[in-house]
Amino acid sequence: MKRLFPILAILTAIFLAYALSLALGKATPTDAQQGDVYRIIYYHVPSAWTAFLLFFINFVASIQYLASAKLTTQKAAKWIVSALGIVGVIVPFLPQVQGEAWSAFAR
Repeated sequence: MKRLFPILAILTAIFLAYALSLALGKATPTDAQQGDVYRIIYYHVPSAWTAFLLFFINFVASIQYLASAKLTTQKAAKWIVSALGIVGVIVPFLPQVQGEAWSAFAR
């Protein structure tokens, strides 16, 4: 993993720079009320969703690590982590959750 880290760091920097150039330079047309300020949405929102996803993955992995300390809880931990992962992926796509999220943005 130590050999792979510099390669992944460089790829991450390249992809972030590319995403920033697309978000701030290529997003067209300019908004009539906000001007160019709105373009940060194209970069900030995907970054926030990625951060939330990674926090959730870290949470699930932490539960699995804590629960797998004893041999008897390993099987239960795997089922719980699998269930949490499935629920965490499905919940954002439920119509009720999407409706609440969009109504919060509309205010």
